[in-house]
Amino acid sequence: MIENNEIIKTKAEILEEKKLHLFDIPEKSKIECEVSDGSTYIIYDHPDGMYSYCITEKGAVVHLGMAQPLRKIIESTTGEVFYQLSK
Repeated sequence: MIENNEIIKTKAEILEEKKLHLFDIPEKSKIECEVSDGSTYIIYDHPDGMYSYCITEKGAVVHLGMAQPLRKIIESTTGEVFYQLSK
């Protein structure tokens, strides 16, 4: 018999294994990362050819490659969806 904890663990493992890229996420998505201007996140605005047009929380423009790997994070208390840069 499978315990509830085992089911949750299996689902979490599957989510971690799924690879996402910028072209997989909706525009205006929040991406958590450290930026040289001191920002803690950027907003993916739109694709711009092979790169993207993103804006930091402080208003600077950043261009990430559209194939940038990402991880999807769902905040457990608020249900907010955001992404993190992945290797």
